Amino acid sequence: MIITTSLPKGTLNQPYEAAVICKGESGACAWRLVETSQLPAGLGFDPQKGLVAGTPTAVERGVVIVEAYDPSNPANLASAWFSLDIDPTPLVIDIPAAPRGQVGMAYQLTPTVTGSDRLPARR
Repeated sequence: MIITTSLPKGTLNQPYEAAVICKGESGACAWRLVETSQLPAGLGFDPQKGLVAGTPTAVERGVVIVEAYDPSNPANLASAWFSLDIDPTPLVIDIPAAPRGQVGMAYQLTPTVTGSDRLPARR
């Protein structure tokens, strides 16, 4: 029986690791990734550990389909389908402390934005 019911979201360019857990009748389960799975770019499945891991390289939704089976009785198996979303890195706006202004002098305060290469166009 596969106990895991969902996989947590991942973040672009951030290490990702999520275990798929099952309970077998005679001990540990063995795993295999079903060929029709479409893992997000940069991620892989480790059948020895039942682990989805890697560093996502695209913002996208993937599909992970796994089978767990009893190594002593491969006919005893269960399968599960999981959606896996990879989100963009959050935008972070940093506004430095405002310097004191002086009448008649040019003034500039430059905020910085990090976390995405897809910023909306300025208007």
